[in-house]
Amino acid sequence: MNDNFILGVDYYINPRHTVSFESKFNNVLSSENNSTIDYLVNEYHNESLVNSHSETQKSDGNGNGNYQSVFYIAQLSDNDKLNLDATISTSNDDSRNDFYENTIFEHTNISDNKQNKFRFNSEFTHNINEKSSFNLGYGFYNLKSQNSFNASNYTLKDNRHKLFGYYAVKPSKKIGVKVGVAGEVSTPELSNKKLTYFIYQPYLDVKYNLSKKVDLKLKYRSNSNYPSLSEANPNTVFIDNETESKGNPNLKPSVTHKISVRSNILGGFLSLEPYYHFSNNYIGQIGKLRSDGIIEYNYDNVGSYRNYGVKGSIAFPLFKKKVFWQTSANYYRSSIVYNGNKNAFNDVHLESNLIYVNRKNALTSGFVFQRGMNKRISTQGFNKSNNDFLGFLVQKGFYKNKLNLMLLYMLPIDGSLDYIQSDYVSTPTFNRTTEYDINLLKNVFIFKLNYRFSKGKSTRKTAKDIQEDEKKKDGFF
Repeated sequence: MNDNFILGVDYYINPRHTVSFESKFNNVLSSENNSTIDYLVNEYHNESLVNSHSETQKSDGNGNGNYQSVFYIAQLSDNDKLNLDATISTSNDDSRNDFYENTIFEHTNISDNKQNKFRFNSEFTHNINEKSSFNLGYGFYNLKSQNSFNASNYTLKDNRHKLFGYYAVKPSKKIGVKVGVAGEVSTPELSNKKLTYFIYQPYLDVKYNLSKKVDLKLKYRSNSNYPSLSEANPNTVFIDNETESKGNPNLKPSVTHKISVRSNILGGFLSLEPYYHFSNNYIGQIGKLRSDGIIEYNYDNVGSYRNYGVKGSIAFPLFKKKVFWQTSANYYRSSIVYNGNKNAFNDVHLESNLIYVNRKNALTSGFVFQRGMNKRISTQGFNKSNNDFLGFLVQKGFYKNKLNLMLLYMLPIDGSLDYIQSDYVSTPTFNRTTEYDINLLKNVFIFKLNYRFSKGKSTRKTAKDIQEDEKKKDGFF
């Protein structure tokens, strides 16, 4: 069971100054997370079955976390705007994992993780004239992460300073350009070993309006990806009876460059965007078979990573804009080259929604479809860790939309839906496939309840950007 509580308050000092506060608490009612996973392990040699046995992993854990954020927005003048925000977050997780082989106890893993983060951002915007403006900003990030695994301790500290500047100009009604750069210095300290990294992130947007109904936008971005605690931790972690993992404290942050051209037709009712992403220092996991029969995973900056394809979406309003049909798709090819070996494949991600909207009664209902069980590349294989589903959605507003209730029912339908998550690794010395049956998603109910406190006859929406985790984790949703 997972529960999250969020409280947000906006206070308007005057028309030019706004202060906001947002707080979130995870797993307040129940912080326990218990599970039992049963495996059937088959070992093959030259395509012949040589061994088969059962394994069981029993996990008992506790975890909770929270963040508190403060935002300040100041319209200093008609041409000047200042945004400030600060976020403090903490998380605590401890777990015990017992491993059994053929019902016989083998070993236990005990881990304890604590994380404290502080983030501060400031941004100043100045409108030079009606056609041009610039943004200047500074960001600071502080991390302290403590990990204990089977009595081995590991600490990761990091301070990051980021400066950025962007200039936007619109020389004509048809053309708009935004160009800029961000520079970040990071000083991670890994168990008393201090490193220093510099990362530069160029930025470019070029928009061209072919007509009132069609526009094109050329985009160039670059994203930084820092090693996680598990990727940098040099201590050995027992994954199961045949598998161990060890991090690499010498990993360097990776930078992924992203280039795309997006076309919008009829204000976005139809869009198409071919794209190309690449990195030359991608962080990847490497597997090898040791002489004692144990599979050991390590991490390295593997080098050449490519991901390119075409994504698009289409939306149709029907029946006097009471019914909306929207579909999006992403067809792509991913590849990684490591030590002269190339791993590559094609796949597609698909989503489609058919929604009925009754604004008078604040009612929304319809069908939601997702084909998300698509492949995500790893250095020596791929993993499928998302999910497919077809669900029926109902959302209703009460008390002048102050109270909002959402219900989602996952229909028990097979068809072309895939309910098997998997992880596949292929190396010169071994091949390994791990599958997880998630048919439990069928007949699942999800509900969400929101209540908005407000004062006065009107409210204004304040955009907020809160980053809780450095890396997003895959899950059911």
